Amino acid sequence: MKKNPQTEPKAPGGEDPMLARPAYKKHLQRCLRQLKAHGPLNFGLVLGERPEDHRFTLHRSRNGKLLAEELRERTGLTHRTWGQASADPAQAGVLVLDLEGRVPPRARAKTQQMLKEFRPLPFAKVLLK
Repeated sequence: MKKNPQTEPKAPGGEDPMLARPAYKKHLQRCLRQLKAHGPLNFGLVLGERPEDHRFTLHRSRNGKLLAEELRERTGLTHRTWGQASADPAQAGVLVLDLEGRVPPRARAKTQQMLKEFRPLPFAKVLLK
């Protein structure tokens, strides 16, 4: 059986970049800059107990549900959602999440806490649709 290269560790030393804090911060900054520059992207989001546990990833073509499922498998977190993310054209610094999955408890507040934890990022506030 072939292993999915997306779920294999990529960082030197065998650490998963979605779990290691410095590598995840770089990943998050890159994804959010890409979102700001290129427009709406599909996202996957898993939420944990603390802001540093939450994980968010974006991709132009991959299905958001698959992104959320991949994050759930890699992190072990159960509260997940997915959809399409975009920048609010009316307000600078606002990330708009158009949810397709169910809304986890306190999703907006927890996502904003994650953005605050891993700043500086191009977005500081979150709006759920």
